[in-house]
Amino acid sequence: MLSDEDPRRRFNIDAEITTPWVYQFDLKVDRSFIFHNFSLTAFLYIQNVFNRKNIQHVYRRSGQIYNDGFAEMKFYGKVFGPEYKRMYELINILHRQHYQIEQGGDLFGKPREIRFGLQIDLGK
Repeated sequence: MLSDEDPRRRFNIDAEITTPWVYQFDLKVDRSFIFHNFSLTAFLYIQNVFNRKNIQHVYRRSGQIYNDGFAEMKFYGKVFGPEYKRMYELINILHRQHYQIEQGGDLFGKPREIRFGLQIDLGK
């Protein structure tokens, strides 16, 4: 089987593969308190506040996010049945296992991440 990078398996060879715009709203709040010999800063940092699913990559064969192009291959219907197709979609498309193994990443950007903590400056 040819790899995803081989253009002979792509359905849209002439089309340019693009992803949609990426929007992310981050928030950082901090508050400093000054004591005699040191200062204390409490902070809260939230990345992707609205937990938006930003599409970072698409499958190279199809140029789509929820279709890796495997089911559209000519031999697929002759060799595999509907049970296999359902299992393949659950594992490789919905959980993006195929992309993670082949490309070493994910199709989507990071979900919401919340960081909080304290910073102490002891001064001199």
